[in-house]
Amino acid sequence: MATPYDAPPANHPRWTHPAVTSPDVLADEELYDERLYAPRAPSSVRRYQPAQTVTSLPRPVRTHIQVTRHAIPQRATAQRPARQQPPSLARPSPRQQSALRLHWLTWVGVGMVVMLCGWVLITLLAAWWHGEQDDLHYGRPRTFQIDAVVGHHDSPAHPSHFIAQHLGTHYYVIELAGG
Repeated sequence: MATPYDAPPANHPRWTHPAVTSPDVLADEELYDERLYAPRAPSSVRRYQPAQTVTSLPRPVRTHIQVTRHAIPQRATAQRPARQQPPSLARPSPRQQSALRLHWLTWVGVGMVVMLCGWVLITLLAAWWHGEQDDLHYGRPRTFQIDAVVGHHDSPAHPSHFIAQHLGTHYYVIELAGG
């Protein structure tokens, strides 16, 4: 009995897909013969047939290609080269040689850095000025006073007196009850 791994005879067709076979070509008993179908190879391993050694290989025919490069003529509308200046006039002055030529984006970047530094300085100046204005208005430490009627033995004729102070991270409120 032949196994599925046996090679079919040379004159026998080898079918690899059931769609290729049709009942017209093969008889019904041959249609379901397992020897006609190649078994599916495992997907984790690929088996390759060993390379057959050929004693004499035909030599490939070599084709000789000759490449010729032609000069392309200039267009009639091409610009003419500028005339060369005499060496004494073409030499730049030492002042022109020392001038540093920078890309325009360099100047944009420098401008943005200057604007950022200006914004930081203006913000610091505004915060300092605001603190000075608070010192002039409330004093240091921050103190605030108000008279109000809150119902602690007081009346509109004799309201309670409140003093609020801000000392660093602490707030103090002092009540002097009216009445």
